Amino acid sequence: MSPRTDPRSDRGHERRLLTLIALGILLLGIGLGGIYLTLWSSAAKDLTRLLPASTRAYASSPAPWAAMTRTLGLPIWRDHDALEKGVLATGYLQSENAGDLSGIPVGVVREILRSVDGLEVALVPVSPRSGGTDASPGGQTLLLFVDIQDATQRKRITAKLKPLLETVDRRVGIRIDTIRRHLWQRLVSVDIEPPRVVELDPWLVFAWGAPIGLDEVLDARVGGRRDALYRRPGFAPGERSGLRLAVDAGSAWALLAERPEPPPGGLVEFLDLVTISARSGEAPAKDDLTTLTAEVSDRELVAALKRGLAPARHELIGLAPDDALFVLSATGDDLAALVDVLRSLAFRLQRDFYPSAEPSALITTLVAAAADLPQGGGELALVALPVPGKEGERAFEPVILLRTAAPELAEATLAKTLPERLGDGFAHGEVLHRGERLHLAVPHADLGEPERGESRTLAWRVRRGLLELAGSVDTLDRFARVTRTLGESGRLGEVVRRGDGRESALVIVADARVMDLTQDPLLRLLRTRLKDDLLLSATLDAVDDRLELRSNIGLWTLGTALASASRSELDALLLRGLAPRCREAFDAFCSLYPRAVPCRPLALGRRARIDQVCAALLSAP
Repeated sequence: MSPRTDPRSDRGHERRLLTLIALGILLLGIGLGGIYLTLWSSAAKDLTRLLPASTRAYASSPAPWAAMTRTLGLPIWRDHDALEKGVLATGYLQSENAGDLSGIPVGVVREILRSVDGLEVALVPVSPRSGGTDASPGGQTLLLFVDIQDATQRKRITAKLKPLLETVDRRVGIRIDTIRRHLWQRLVSVDIEPPRVVELDPWLVFAWGAPIGLDEVLDARVGGRRDALYRRPGFAPGERSGLRLAVDAGSAWALLAERPEPPPGGLVEFLDLVTISARSGEAPAKDDLTTLTAEVSDRELVAALKRGLAPARHELIGLAPDDALFVLSATGDDLAALVDVLRSLAFRLQRDFYPSAEPSALITTLVAAAADLPQGGGELALVALPVPGKEGERAFEPVILLRTAAPELAEATLAKTLPERLGDGFAHGEVLHRGERLHLAVPHADLGEPERGESRTLAWRVRRGLLELAGSVDTLDRFARVTRTLGESGRLGEVVRRGDGRESALVIVADARVMDLTQDPLLRLLRTRLKDDLLLSATLDAVDDRLELRSNIGLWTLGTALASASRSELDALLLRGLAPRCREAFDAFCSLYPRAVPCRPLALGRRARIDQVCAALLSAP
């Protein structure tokens, strides 16, 4: 007879089992909820998950003050002590009379920059909304995210901002403030919309432009976003250790060229995403290294770049005289394809930025003749020699060098093809000059005028296994005074020799004096800070479906120079293009009233108002 089971014992066992199952489900839910909250928290602090894939520009930077301090320590500055004093004490941005930046006193801006652990910037296109409480115009929104991890320091900054703010809206429970408009703007009828400000842990967010861009970021912080920036092809979130900028090529062009769309036939129309990264004073290079990568959308252009550009050793740079302004050297497996790529790049960049410029007849002729060069690879270099006593963009004489397996064949090709390419206006011949054969092409009209003819003569020869070509015999003779041979580095070649070991297709090495060839006020400002004997270098490569440009002088160098700028230097930058008569009147006014709002370079709406006054001044009889 089997033992009898107590029903109460069975029910107790079932209750214990159900309790254990319920506890298990509860613990599993808590665990999954914790994991979800952790992932949501980390995702909500990753801006590439909150910004749309259509973002036109995105930049992230480590603590700018720390990076600038490292840049100040680099051995590139003309006067380190004076520069450090300018950045920390005497520069306009350190002046108590510097006014404000978008309505925020410059003193508060300085404290923010010294306190932040990182900065992120995004330019977001937005579509208009209509109807109800969500009515808003379209356009674009510029968003600045200031990351301050120290809660105490963040409270100190927000306390200083509080008197400047007024609440204008709330979104998903988050208060949206705005900087109060300046009386100056209302008086002069230049009523620029001030930035909106949001405290969004761990950021302080500043937004300019269409309000909807900020609203969408706040919505994504709560509900997520399917079309997030990190999903965009070609885009990958960067490390916080260096500055990183990702920008749509068309948007970058519009910003630089101040025109809405790039012209057809240029280079920019074939580029998609441009990525710039910069590291300053960090191991192992301990330099200001900047890399620009541009995705190429045109497959034919990609194929041409790969066919024409091939990484190799650059030996011709070492032959440049020590006083050369710059040397540009390119290597390829097919000389004709190499010349065609260089011609294409030069033509496309001219279409983008200098559409009205006329191409050099001499360069055009030489490029056409290069199509007849012998088969095989080699190296082509352009050496720019300074012209004594001359300044400006024409203050150098070029020497073209060609290293090939058959330089004599290239010489014979030029002697045969140039008469046809140059036309009947030139006389051609071969002479014995200082014991060496020399080819000349001289315009007929200049044969009886040695000085004028010498300045327009095309001369070339083969010497030491290289083809040398220049615009005059004197220029060739200046180059011939260099006694170095292939394999030696020289002053400019030293930069390539001590590089990171990467072989590149195109290398340019330049003396700091090359910045004297331009009238650009930004480069002029940088020139006054850098050492006279500093050498700048850059490389260009075609890698997969993109172009990659690397430079040893970059964004942090430029930012450090700007941080030390005086008011007159900032005015030269911000008032460029102002009519001379208007600039004269402006300078006279500011010499009498230096603290007036129009005389503060960073005043909101200043340039627009100055342009209005200038138009009225120029229209007056």
